[in-house]
Amino acid sequence: MRVSRISLGTMNFGRVVSGTAACAMLDHAVDARVNVIDTADVYGRPPLGSRPGQTEEILG
Repeated sequence: MRVSRISLGTMNFGRVVSGTAACAMLDHAVDARVNVIDTADVYGRPPLGSRPGQTEEILG
């Protein structure tokens, strides 16, 4: 498998970037042949909230 030279970071998906905007960014990355997406179960959590996994839900 070939890995793209750049990746899409998703740390702000769900927290700063809305689900709609995140989907548009993902579409753009796929069109640019990006095939590495950085995500974690703690991404997207509000600063004072405790709902981990929002980024994964958006990507799912």
